[in-house]
Amino acid sequence: MRDTSISRSRKAKGVECPHAGYINLAKSYASYFDFVAGHDATTLSSSLGYDGSISEMYSAWVAGAEVVMLSKSELRSGPDLLPTLKAREVTALFCPPILLSTLTSNPAQDLPYPICRYVIPAGEAFPASLVKPWTEGRRQVINTYGPTEVSTDT
Repeated sequence: MRDTSISRSRKAKGVECPHAGYINLAKSYASYFDFVAGHDATTLSSSLGYDGSISEMYSAWVAGAEVVMLSKSELRSGPDLLPTLKAREVTALFCPPILLSTLTSNPAQDLPYPICRYVIPAGEAFPASLVKPWTEGRRQVINTYGPTEVSTDT
């Protein structure tokens, strides 16, 4: 049983998911993102009790990539997160879209490619206004928001 977001009725929801599904999901993400052991790094921005944390952690671990756990202050303020993304050379940024709106108005300049070459928003709807600034150059945005992230990304 995997916990998901809180419903409008404020009751916790859960979805039964087989363990093999998570392994397949992690391998699929690692392959898609072309993670290289010892070279790539992802972020962990989700609570460990949230279904999205599986994608964030295990996709890196199955490929031997690093997982950078973000602090509460980094998640609350985009400018506080910029130095961490650069210093740790994060290549796949998992985060809620609201963080992208505060992180930088010019990602191409402030986070030069290949830093954050993949941006994976989840947890809430991804506003159309963020598409253009976050997809300039070779950076890719992979929106994973949806009902139970489509039961963990189908």
